[in-house]
Amino acid sequence: MRIRDFTFRPIEWRRDRRAITELDASFKTERVYRLEIKALSARLVEDKLARPRTKRYDLSDIGTAVKEADLTLAAEGEGELVGFMTVKYERWNRRVWLTHLYIAPEFRGVGLGTEFIERVVKFAKKKKARGVWLETQNFNYPAIGFYRRKGFEFCGFDRSLYDPRNVPGETAVFFAREF
Repeated sequence: MRIRDFTFRPIEWRRDRRAITELDASFKTERVYRLEIKALSARLVEDKLARPRTKRYDLSDIGTAVKEADLTLAAEGEGELVGFMTVKYERWNRRVWLTHLYIAPEFRGVGLGTEFIERVVKFAKKKKARGVWLETQNFNYPAIGFYRRKGFEFCGFDRSLYDPRNVPGETAVFFAREF
């Protein structure tokens, strides 16, 4: 499929709830980023895993993010919802926050992510925002590579955001694309 084979529209929660909460938002990776911290600096160091790792995102509580979003977008292909994003505009600092972006694995690599990013950037510029900000995990090697290719730069981390009982060693990493 090509990008022109998909349609994009705002999320309609009543209509899309089931498709969104059941979307396969998992990823598989053979690489992760380890956070290396020194006195006043931090960097992400690529590590190869001994065995591939799969992470599945639980989207059962995503409804609040959809309802609170300033921009939502669903992608449909082959008659089904295959991806979506939610975005918030933070007026106090003129920053757009890409809160969620998920694409079903079988539809990755055809341009949907690029289209979502282009639309969030267009939204941000219309709002006269200073840029777009997002959070992902150091284990989400595929997402980090994608965001970097789209002009986002590593700008911070939070080692305490995630409960270590769920995924030991997982760290929130932040990326920004300034205009």
